[in-house]
Order: sequence, then C-alpha cells, then structure tokens
Amino acid sequence: MIDPSRLPHLPGCYLFRDAQGHLLYIGKARDLRKRVSTYFQSRDQGPRIRRMLNLAREIDTMVTHNEVEAFLLENTLIKKHQPRFNVDLKDAKTYAWLHITAEKYPRIVTARRVESGGDYFGPFVSGTARNEIRITLNNIFGLRTCRRLPKRACLRKQMGTCCAPCTEDVGADDYAQRVQDARQVLKGRIHNLIPRLEDRMKKAAAGMQYESALQLRNRIQSLQRILERQQVQTARPHQADIIHGLTRDGNTFIMRFSVRSGMLEDKENFVFEAGINTLEEFLSRYYASQPVPREIILPEDPGPGMREWLRRQRGGPVSVTVPQRGNKRRLLELAQMNLETTHFGEPDSLKELENLLGLDRLPIIMECFDISHLQGCDTVASMVRFRNGRPQTSAYRRFRIRSVTGIDDPAAISEVVTRRYSRLLREGNDLPDLVVVDGGLPQRNAAARAMDQLSLDLPVIALAKREESVFIPARKTPLLLDRRCPALRLLQRLRDESHRFALAYHHKLRKQRMRE
Repeated sequence: MIDPSRLPHLPGCYLFRDAQGHLLYIGKARDLRKRVSTYFQSRDQGPRIRRMLNLAREIDTMVTHNEVEAFLLENTLIKKHQPRFNVDLKDAKTYAWLHITAEKYPRIVTARRVESGGDYFGPFVSGTARNEIRITLNNIFGLRTCRRLPKRACLRKQMGTCCAPCTEDVGADDYAQRVQDARQVLKGRIHNLIPRLEDRMKKAAAGMQYESALQLRNRIQSLQRILERQQVQTARPHQADIIHGLTRDGNTFIMRFSVRSGMLEDKENFVFEAGINTLEEFLSRYYASQPVPREIILPEDPGPGMREWLRRQRGGPVSVTVPQRGNKRRLLELAQMNLETTHFGEPDSLKELENLLGLDRLPIIMECFDISHLQGCDTVASMVRFRNGRPQTSAYRRFRIRSVTGIDDPAAISEVVTRRYSRLLREGNDLPDLVVVDGGLPQRNAAARAMDQLSLDLPVIALAKREESVFIPARKTPLLLDRRCPALRLLQRLRDESHRFALAYHHKLRKQRMRE
C-alpha cells in the first residue's frame, strides 16, 4: 500500500511503479508529499489516472534542490523511460537551449537539439525567460541577429542594439570579445560584467546622457532579475556517476545517480552490512559487472589503487572527483539528500541544530525574516515559519516597511520584528523556538534589540549568504558550519524560502507602482 505520509516535503519527481517494478507514471512536484497525497484524496480523477492507481504498488522519489530542477528531471526521465500513463508528455518537445553559433560573427539563437558546433546553454524551463535572456544579451553586447550579413546596416544599428559587423565598423577581435562576455553571462559569471555596466551608466549620467543611462540601468536590472535563480549548465557529451553513502546502525546505505549530458537520469539504492573500506568494496563489486563512466563523483578519495583499477576496467582514463564547491559539489549534496529522505525520512537536523547553536530546547518552530528593496524603494519584509523542519505556509506573513526611508536593512529588521512579536504577544499565540534573520551581525543585533524592548528572551541568529556564516549571541566571531551539515542545509532552506517570499512581494508592489 502506498503511504504518501512517508514522503518528504521537498521538491522533486515521483515515480509510480507496478508490482513488477515497471514504471507507470512520472510526475514533478514542488512538495512531494502534498502532490502525491492529492492522488488519493481527490474524487475527480480521470479514467487514465484511476487505472494507473489501481496498478500502482509502490512509489519512488528523486529529490531536487528546487522546482525548476524537478521540471528538467521529469522531462529527462519521461524521454528515457516512456511510461505508459504519461501520454500527455510522451511526444512533447524537449526544453530548448540557447546556442552560440560557430560562425565568424556568432549569433545567439534558440535550439531544440544539441548538435556539434558552437556552445549550448540550458535547458530552460521558461520560454519567456529564455527569450528575454537572448534578447537582453543581444542588445547589451550588440550581437547580430540576421541569418546572413546584409550589405548595409539595419534599424538595430540606428537603435544602438547592434554593433553592425556587416559595415565593418567593428573588428573581428572586438566582436569576439563581445561574444565571450555573453558566454560568461550564460555561464553565470556576471560578477565582472555588472560593475562595468554600472560604470558606463554613471558616466552616461554624469555626461547628462540620461536616456543611455536609463537603458543601461534597465539592462542591469534585467540581467539581475533573469539570472538571479536561473540554473543553467553547459551541455557536453559528458557521462558521470555520483555515488554517496551513509552508515547507520551497522548498515551502509549507498545511492548512485547517473548523469548524462549534464542531466540526472536515474538512481539506484544499495544496502549491505557495514565494514572497513566500504566505499572501495562497493566500487569494486559494482563496476566489476557494470560499465565504468568517464567520471565518478565521490564524497571521499578511494585511493590510487582503486583509481588504477577503474582505469584498467574501463580501458581508458577515468576521472575520480571529490568536489569541494561548484555544480559537482551540488550534485553530490543532492545525492546525499535523496539518500537521507529515501532511507531515513527527512534529515534529523533539529537535534543537531540545537546542539550546534547551544539552544535550551529543540527548535520545533523557527521563523526567518528577510528584507527586499531596490535601492531603498518599495522596501518590504517577509516572515516564514518552519515547524518540525518543514514549511508552515499558512503562517507566512509579509510586511510593508513604514518607518524606514532609504537603504537601512537593520532598521527595517527592527521594525518588522517588533510588529511581528508584539502582535503574537497581544494575541497570545505561540512564540518560535528560534528566530533567524537573513544578513550579518548588524541585522542580528537589530533583531535582538527589538526583542529586548519587548522583554522577550528568544534566541536570535543571523545567516550571511557569502560564506554561510552563522552569527549567534554566544560567540564574538561567526560560526562556520560544514556545508554538508544537515543543520546548515535546514537553515539555508529556511533563509532561501524567506528570500523568495520577500522578493515575490517586492516585485508585486513594484509592478503595481509602475502600472499606476
């Protein structure tokens, strides 16, 4: 019997299987438990879904970091396995890529298939976001959009959105640099580009070229908005296995993910009795009968002997990677998250968080605050609540900051904390066991002062984004937790959720003001 209550409150894909283990249906979800529960609660299911549920005997899950990754994973799995009940998606088009062509003067175009020649970035779930990125990059760097170079400049040259290589006003080296800058943006490396655009904007404003300054400002904002959370990857003919293991209660649990062309495709679970050199033993047993990929991503180095054995087993070079940061590290953490949710339910991070922060009790209820504004305009705040490590969306609150003008995040934090907990005290509602603010020491101190004015003794910490530093009252220096630590991942999910909620409200108010 399928029990949805055992599934995690996390984004990902769910896979219905029959008694023989054959795939019946693959779906995606922002919240796996809530989505799967609807199949057994709704009475309005169509005949196709009712037939599928009658055949289903088990359900498997693959957890992702966010809903966008769930979209991509679902698309990949359906294309590979062709489940019989996914009739609506069997013949659907794949998500499109952005392609920098291999021409003398390259273009950025949309591509449905990855072929040889040029560079590919994506895939993109949102067609609107993909097209906005393409248009924005073409306009910022003045790249050509015509299939064939005309004999004279077109209207885009007059509008200043094309450098017009057709007129030879721009050299091949200059154009190549423009393309390279666009390529860096698509790789997510915009930290050097945006300051240059800001310098150009300031110079244009100083020279009273206000229209040009406005265009540059809009381009900067568009880049920041579009690329803020868009996950893009370079498409390569790359094959890798991601392997992670956990040992508990005398048993070792191992999960293997396969990556093909930069996308997760499948996973396998293994359970056996724990022993010495467990990882090395698994590698030798598994790859003795399975093909060895070009790269294996592991949480620890198996040693030179195993590396040499893998190389001979494959008959060619094998890269054994133990990543410390970047996309590969993110994939390794994703494997660990799936391993924990598959075998142990959601990670038991509350107890660990209590010990690391020196709390007096388990942080069953946690609330997090974040501030969002644009250069001090339309300043808003969000408050999200987690109960037992899971979002309690009915308790989310958002605020328009009233007493602060300009850029002053600590003052805004002080206002929203005062408003939130003065109301809880007035209404006699439950207070949180832990209060988290997005920011550094100034934000934490502002929240703590607001608590003191309300005569509240609640633990207050801050989580800073750059180094993921945790500022706690008992330490003068920030606490740096291991990035693999489940307690830190819980704090990150809480912080990211508050940031998402605040940003959505800020965008709503800004659009409303622009319409007015």
